Amino acid sequence: MFTKSVKTLIFGGTFDPVHIGHLFIAETACSQLGYQRVLFIPSLRNPLKHNPIASTVHRYRMLSLAIKGSSKFTLSDIELRNKKISFSVETVKELYKKDLKAKAGFLIGSDVLLKRNEWKDFSTLASLVDIVVAEREENITHNYQHLYTKVPMISSRYIRELLQKKYSVRYLVPELVHRYILKYSLYG
Repeated sequence: MFTKSVKTLIFGGTFDPVHIGHLFIAETACSQLGYQRVLFIPSLRNPLKHNPIASTVHRYRMLSLAIKGSSKFTLSDIELRNKKISFSVETVKELYKKDLKAKAGFLIGSDVLLKRNEWKDFSTLASLVDIVVAEREENITHNYQHLYTKVPMISSRYIRELLQKKYSVRYLVPELVHRYILKYSLYG
């Protein structure tokens, strides 16, 4: 799966649903910080959020459709296979044991960084990976790598709210994901 020569960025989340903001951030990390691969890892359930609305199968398939055709984006079901809540620090340790040979980056949003004290062993995680922070707001100071971009103010929650109201989300999610959501009547 991984080789020493591939500079990898880990991007975990519920992706409920995946949207263009996720893809934009991942692409920006590749172009600005030299990551050759982004490993998307959908979580079974985020310990700091409510249960996902869409099933793991639907979220995995939507993410697979969203990254289809990108040579830089890959997908792992490592957290879905565990059948229990996964913590990022444990996932990273498992990746290093099995596949990951070089130090990886770990992508989070600045909103998530503000909640790092709620994470399990965030300091250990930060010692294992290079933390890469996608800023949602100006003037946040931290000691981690920073992506210089305005992150689109799109959230999975906002997309779900629009769908519940029967509003269009076209162009907020990749076209194949949009078709998938409509086909399976997700979030409505």
